[in-house]
Amino acid sequence: MKHNPLTVDNIRLNPIWRGLGVFIYFLCWPAIWCMIRMSPTRARVLVVVEGELLLAQDWLGPNRWSIPGGGLHRGEDPKIGALRELEEETGIQLDLKQLKLLGKMNVHNNYIKTKLIIYTASLPVKPQLRISGIEILDHTWVGRSQLKHIKIDNNTAKIIDSFAKQINLLQ
Repeated sequence: MKHNPLTVDNIRLNPIWRGLGVFIYFLCWPAIWCMIRMSPTRARVLVVVEGELLLAQDWLGPNRWSIPGGGLHRGEDPKIGALRELEEETGIQLDLKQLKLLGKMNVHNNYIKTKLIIYTASLPVKPQLRISGIEILDHTWVGRSQLKHIKIDNNTAKIIDSFAKQINLLQ
């Protein structure tokens, strides 16, 4: 597995920084709960290059890998919101026509029922990533066989199980 540690001003983020993110996540849980509750529809984008999937690790949270994406703004077109979230979290800029809708699913996100809209983008080469230390701590590309060796969040596992075969992901 190719692992690219996040650097901010060429300083590698350390375990203390990761631990701080977990601490703040649980400290701010009531506010996070309200925010998720107010915008229950979220979009995720499975970015696939040569059978590998891009995963991101949030700074704020339990240090698990997940599929890039996030909450949609009120009234925002889901496809546009998915592109916005992908760019915010990874720096990847895509056209609307590069996204393919895989489907929708309901999941429980920290005891809140959340509607996910799942898209995919198959790219010919791995894009240059620009990951902000504000929201995303790290990223990695993984093949299907590597997924069992890393900690992924439950919703990511559910998405991969539901859609991997549909579009021959991660062979």
